[in-house]
Amino acid sequence: MNLLKENKNLEGHSNKAYLIKAMAILVMAFFFGSNLCAQAYKSAVGGRLSYGGLLNYRHQLKEGLYGEGIFAVRWGGASVTGLLEQEVDINLGENFNAYAGGGIHLGLHGRNNVINPAEGTNESIQINLGIDIIGGLEYRFSNIPFAASVDYIPSFEFVGERWFIPEGFGLNIRYILY
Repeated sequence: MNLLKENKNLEGHSNKAYLIKAMAILVMAFFFGSNLCAQAYKSAVGGRLSYGGLLNYRHQLKEGLYGEGIFAVRWGGASVTGLLEQEVDINLGENFNAYAGGGIHLGLHGRNNVINPAEGTNESIQINLGIDIIGGLEYRFSNIPFAASVDYIPSFEFVGERWFIPEGFGLNIRYILY
């Protein structure tokens, strides 16, 4: 039994994974071919392309420290995640910055946190509560008000059968507000 398997229909998930990988490769190819320079920003809002991602908001709390909020739709419900992220100097140029941090999430879902739930068992509301860690790489454009990043947010659950949820890879495109 594969403990990471979400459900019995893996074909749909693998197609989505290939699409996410292809988009990430195209975005990164654009970044490396660009001669734009990065600008620091205070606040940005955007979308998150991931399994269970939807919207995110990132705000600078102080120099090098950001707070990020993510609203996600998953498992027949919704969740919110709050993260604190510290920029990490990686010397890839002023266009890029890396970040790492952690936070907590809370969700209400129509599915138990189990491996391969049986048919008809997702009829009640379940609480999803846990902690998250994050690591990512962001590219900030200077000539247009956008930033894009790829990151990984695995989570550790306090409730349910699965204590570790590893499918947290995401691509974020954010509009810089100021």
